[in-house]
Amino acid sequence: MPLLASQISTTALTEDNVTHNQFRTPQSLPDVNPGLPPAAASTWPASSNGTAHHIPVTQYHETVGNESISHHYQYVIDHVKRAGFESFDALVSGYYTLSFTRNSTADRAQKASRAKRLRSVLESLHKHSKEWTKWEARGFQEQTVQAAEGIYVAELGELQLDSDVNIYGTVDDLPPIEIQKSQVLQNLQRQYENKVPNLWALFTELAGASSPHTEDATILSLTLLHSINTNPELNLRETIINLVDRLL
Repeated sequence: MPLLASQISTTALTEDNVTHNQFRTPQSLPDVNPGLPPAAASTWPASSNGTAHHIPVTQYHETVGNESISHHYQYVIDHVKRAGFESFDALVSGYYTLSFTRNSTADRAQKASRAKRLRSVLESLHKHSKEWTKWEARGFQEQTVQAAEGIYVAELGELQLDSDVNIYGTVDDLPPIEIQKSQVLQNLQRQYENKVPNLWALFTELAGASSPHTEDATILSLTLLHSINTNPELNLRETIINLVDRLL
């Protein structure tokens, strides 16, 4: 009896202890969809060296037609369940998160996909989620926002703990006004771009990439955030006024 996906641990799912029958390729499994077009076998993306024969989604749809697509995905879903996975989603999640035998076909394919193709997958999901109903897109969008929040909070937290970062975290730490403001801004920008690249990208995008004040506004916003995190007791109004006087 095939193992359920929930019964397969992250360390147990390897080519050494999973039976061959559980992970046979579609060509070797009995046909569970007699009406499936022969093209299903020819478009199977796996290869023996762990790479994939990439067929763009748009090209694939144009090749087989919308009616055949449903049959092809049903064919894959049926075999995913027969392999012991709870769902296709569980298979995909495991493919990117489990630990496979080192240098195995699955291991090589996983690493290549993480490094080269996962970004385009997420890009496609984000693009097409705009066409879904609000009910369909809600979970994906909420998780996307939550993941982004985690990245930004982690960056800011690491910045607070980095003793090597020479950032003016409080108003008192800012250099004297007589020091050239342009030099101060350049130093801050360089440090923010290196230490909090994702936050820098977020704030510059929000400020408007075409605005001549984008970088100054980003530096001011990040310095204010850093100041508040460094000293939560700061007077917000005085802090903002002092930062504007010192930086702009």
